[in-house]
Amino acid sequence: MRRSLWLVALLLTACAPELTAPFTPAPEPVRVAAGVLVVRDAQGVPLLNSFLPLPAYPGSRLLAQTYQGKNSQSRFQTPAAFEAVRRHVLRALEAGGWRLLEATTQEQPPTRYTATFKVIRGSEVVEVTLRLEGGVYSLEVRA
Repeated sequence: MRRSLWLVALLLTACAPELTAPFTPAPEPVRVAAGVLVVRDAQGVPLLNSFLPLPAYPGSRLLAQTYQGKNSQSRFQTPAAFEAVRRHVLRALEAGGWRLLEATTQEQPPTRYTATFKVIRGSEVVEVTLRLEGGVYSLEVRA
């Protein structure tokens, strides 16, 4: 009888749901090069474009940024693969309420990649171009 109770307790323990969520580390903060003025979101994350809004890739280093109205150009570095940064941009656009109209990608491995997205939100159409060349990313937004 004692052995049966022990076996039942062991089986119940093995079948019990996990009570704590698995640990997921917080994303690395974005670093900003000295002298670069940036716009940040409410959580303090630097934005590559405030109109979209488009947050900088986690853990990246923002090198330069220029704005002219809704248009912007940003340069940054990250060891992340081009595809990971491309997916980040698409997810951020979708989270901002933008719908994808067109997408093209050109690859010239190992150092040159370009992805262009045409997106729409309401009546506003915007083109976003992400480039990787020589280890430096650039992101251009044209409204």
